[in-house]
Amino acid sequence: MRILFCNNSFPGQFEALAGYLAARPEHTVLFASSYGRRDFSIAGVRRILLKTAHERAPKGKDEFIRQWTRAVNAGREARGAFTQLKQSGYEPDVTLFTAGCGESLFLKDVFPNSFRAAYLDLDRHVPEEDDEKSAFAFLTRSMALFHGQAVFALSGDPRGIPDFLRPVVGMTSPFVDTDFFRPESAAPFLCDGRVFSREREELVSIDGKGLSETDISLAVALLLRQRPDCHVLLAGCDCAGTPPGVFAELARACPGRLHLRGVSGRAEYRDMLAASTVHVCPSPRSRMRELMEALSCGALLLARPSSTPGTRVLIPGKTMLTWPDSTEEQVRLLHHALDDRQTREALCRNGRKAVRTHHAQETILPRHVDDLLRAYERWKGSGGA
Repeated sequence: MRILFCNNSFPGQFEALAGYLAARPEHTVLFASSYGRRDFSIAGVRRILLKTAHERAPKGKDEFIRQWTRAVNAGREARGAFTQLKQSGYEPDVTLFTAGCGESLFLKDVFPNSFRAAYLDLDRHVPEEDDEKSAFAFLTRSMALFHGQAVFALSGDPRGIPDFLRPVVGMTSPFVDTDFFRPESAAPFLCDGRVFSREREELVSIDGKGLSETDISLAVALLLRQRPDCHVLLAGCDCAGTPPGVFAELARACPGRLHLRGVSGRAEYRDMLAASTVHVCPSPRSRMRELMEALSCGALLLARPSSTPGTRVLIPGKTMLTWPDSTEEQVRLLHHALDDRQTREALCRNGRKAVRTHHAQETILPRHVDDLLRAYERWKGSGGA
């Protein structure tokens, strides 16, 4: 079966699914995207890099119009590439794409005889009232009904699904590669010339993607001042080795103990989690999968309750601890997490066990592929309508 993936970036939410399908000899997998890391590949997956749209979104317009303009421009560029692909003799049996991804807007026009499955990327944005980005997300996710014969969601917050769309969305539980994300699989974690080990150092890693929404600089300053042997790592910061403004003075006051990492590779990210005594996700919009990857690596997770809706895994006091709002409570919690080794290790054991029991990729991903192939067979049996 010829399978075409289409997404804004490579691999996006499709890394595990593309790899799983490509590993089966009956499938050939092609992945088209506008962006993607050149140093990353998936065995058996051939890539097509689409041209990025050069036409800028109109200035002075509201966010909805800018988002829509960017999506349409990306779709036009992709349509040209897909048309050339078709003229070369390629016709996919199945196309899998992210709903709302501009590159997929004209897939139906180029490959009308292909089975199309739309995937909602619910991790990207949780709708809020009077939010123009939410309006755009609502529109593009709703368009999945018109662009796909089947609609799925691999993970994320179901609040991001429009009410009328929920009955037709095949929800799949978020899953983690628990064989990869485990302490025993990790290599020594090297950061700023120092090799970190959970057994030797206190390392508090913080998901830096939430820093714009959640200012924790004071809590970090107090922790480093009160624990002279503790190290803090801000992960995922786009600061090119230089602390963002609020951390600049702190870095000078605590040389060698405040560390910064940009967006790292999957293996390096795993190694960081495995070396962390505590992993903090201060943003209420933290991705469910990232939270579970931390648990799977045996790090004590501190996260906000609003980022853990309806889960059997992220249970405060049993598998993780709740990240509070006030600076005083944050510092107190960090001290408790670092000092009480017995409680910390019990929570970590419970967390990894819960992820392996309920969200192991080796169990959930094959079930989803079965659902996808059954939908394809039903569509084909109905005459491809």
